[in-house]
Amino acid sequence: MSQAKFAQERHVLKLAQPLLKKLYGEFEVDPSQSDRPDAAIWVCRPRKQVESTGRVFSVGIEITTVDKEEPLAYINGAHALTHSEIESSIDIVIPKTYVYDGALKKQNKYKEYAEGNTFKEIILVCFSQVLRISDPFFKQCVAGWSAYLLTKAAFPFEKVVFVDMKEGTAVQVYDSQRPIWQPPTAECATQVVRGVTDFYHFVDTRQR
Repeated sequence: MSQAKFAQERHVLKLAQPLLKKLYGEFEVDPSQSDRPDAAIWVCRPRKQVESTGRVFSVGIEITTVDKEEPLAYINGAHALTHSEIESSIDIVIPKTYVYDGALKKQNKYKEYAEGNTFKEIILVCFSQVLRISDPFFKQCVAGWSAYLLTKAAFPFEKVVFVDMKEGTAVQVYDSQRPIWQPPTAECATQVVRGVTDFYHFVDTRQR
């Protein structure tokens, strides 16, 4: 694993820590765990709802981006474009399945990580540099459809957490112990991030 990838994963994990503490209780990051899965935490003072005996336990954490490769190249500066070129040529399509699609590619990793390990849970932490948790499209469409579709797919990871890299916030979008069997009722149009800049302008594709 490259140093840059490791540093990014640790940054994502740091952004997710406030939410993980709410979910599990007080914990410490296991410095020895960095691959297969990408990280782990030792929960030393668990919430009673999670571990009634109060025993210390570990949680394995896989970390992955839900963003596609090409837009990331522009976001991270691998391809240099003028502002006008960016505005006219780089659109990032964000469907309601954006987080679900990114999470599903890790589905088969669960069994591999569970074998030979003593994790109480193995969770998936997804992140994005373009999708905002504060955006109404995420709240009204992406979050609900992620929970429903992951339930329908019998997604094996115990939880899925989504991290917004731009805002530095995290939210849980799936809990295998709390399945969502009914699809959301909100009508969801695909959204587009027009241009890759330090700010992102969301537009409804029906306006295009």
